Amino acid sequence: MGVMIHVIGDAINNLGVMAAGLVIWLAAPHTGESGRRIVGILEHNPTENPSDYSNQGIDHMYPTARAI
Repeated sequence: MGVMIHVIGDAINNLGVMAAGLVIWLAAPHTGESGRRIVGILEHNPTENPSDYSNQGIDHMYPTARAI
C-alpha cells in the first residue's frame, strides 16, 4: 500500500512539472525561433568573450533568457 501511495505521489508531481513547463513554454516569446537564433549568436563567439557579442545579439538574448 505504501508503494502505491508513493507511485501516485510521483505521478501527481510529474503532472505539476509538466504543467510548469507548459506555462514557461507558452510565456516565452517565439521559443523555437529565439532558441535557434541564440545558438547562432553563441556559435559566432566560440571564445565567449563578452566584448565580441553584438549589441543586437545581446538585445535579443536578454529578454529571451529573462522570459525563461
